[in-house]
Amino acid sequence: MNPLIISNGSWDSLTPEQQKMVEDVAEELQPEAYAMADEDEAAATAFLKEAGVDVVEMDDQAFEKWQELSKETAWKTFAERVPEGQRLLDEAQSAGQ
Repeated sequence: MNPLIISNGSWDSLTPEQQKMVEDVAEELQPEAYAMADEDEAAATAFLKEAGVDVVEMDDQAFEKWQELSKETAWKTFAERVPEGQRLLDEAQSAGQ
């Protein structure tokens, strides 16, 4: 299964019926995509552990704390050092909302 990526211009050129069809199929396939992602994560975790890497799993609270810390450290550095880094961070954050 591969993700479908479509530009806003192409999406806007679809009729409402076509947009609904794409959205309906995406909704139908979403559980399978999540299951495949979980399998990939489990395989990657097993591979890393077998290689001797210390793997730490985070719950939602730990992830939120890590994300806030990252905004003050790694994200700040990314924004300063990467051309258009702040714009890219802003776009990534808005896409997740």
